[in-house]
Amino acid sequence: VLDSVPDVNMIDYLPDFLDGLFNMLSDSNREIRQAADSALSDFLREVRLSKVLEFGPMVSILVSQCNSKERLNRLTAISWLAELIYHPYNGGDALLPYHA
Repeated sequence: VLDSVPDVNMIDYLPDFLDGLFNMLSDSNREIRQAADSALSDFLREVRLSKVLEFGPMVSILVSQCNSKERLNRLTAISWLAELIYHPYNGGDALLPYHA
């Protein structure tokens, strides 16, 4: 809902709640898992299109999620990391200062 408000750019705040969204992927309630997966997919589409976005804080969260005991969390985090690595504006070598 907040992402649809024109004056609020939620992508700027993504590092603040990304870990929470990932944790919702392992919720016992199926509807919550589906909503979290849908929200993560929507945000990943926005990340792909973003020209100015700080990836460093997100990379730390994603690497942590790659160690989750939940398979969906790990797969989703790996998918996100792949997108960040190949991002046309901020990927590749731009990520090295955060995790070299």
